[in-house]
Amino acid sequence: MSPPESSTPHFPSPLVNYCLIGLIFLVYAWELSLGPNLPKATEILGFVPGRLTGLLFHAHTAFSQALLPLFSSMFVHGNSIHLMTNVLFLFIFGDKVEAILGHGRYLILFLLGGVGANLIYCSFAPSSTIPLIGASGAIAGVMAAYFSLFPRQRFTTLFIIVWVVLQFLYGIHAAMNHLVRTSGIAWWAHVGGFLLGLVLTRFLAPTGVRLIPLWGGREKSWDD
Repeated sequence: MSPPESSTPHFPSPLVNYCLIGLIFLVYAWELSLGPNLPKATEILGFVPGRLTGLLFHAHTAFSQALLPLFSSMFVHGNSIHLMTNVLFLFIFGDKVEAILGHGRYLILFLLGGVGANLIYCSFAPSSTIPLIGASGAIAGVMAAYFSLFPRQRFTTLFIIVWVVLQFLYGIHAAMNHLVRTSGIAWWAHVGGFLLGLVLTRFLAPTGVRLIPLWGGREKSWDD
């Protein structure tokens, strides 16, 4: 007689998350090989808000120069600390989120979260010519999904809440002091990525997976 089936859901291996981490490392290794040509590559692959607004309103920017960096910028990092911090966050939160959403939905969450975060930053600094690089916006979306799926993981969810509040406060400070264009960190991209992640998770979560409600009531999640 076969053993009874477990009520615990089967979690597949987070292959997409591992591939994303591997791609980030490969791109950084390529960056290091460029030497003095690295700033030029960052200028090309990074997302520059001014180029996008130039395409939309003045049509003086090439389509590929304005739109392709919305994606390529997510895999470019400025230094090893920037790289390792993002990879660590992606490793901690991404594995469990992909296990629930599945490979395809997780990839959509990551990419749309990153692109959306770039666009939200663009709305705050539309004429900025500083390239925006890094996976932080996309990872903020992954953190939002983790927060939605695993609210009872108290330490990590508390960390996420504190992190989001700090991003918001830093963003307010940058806006009030006119530092959005010149700050080395795109706070509003982080906040925007997180808010987008909350919304996207509600569309991407498979049938039967319940999420923490955004208002009132209580819903069951996998860690209940």
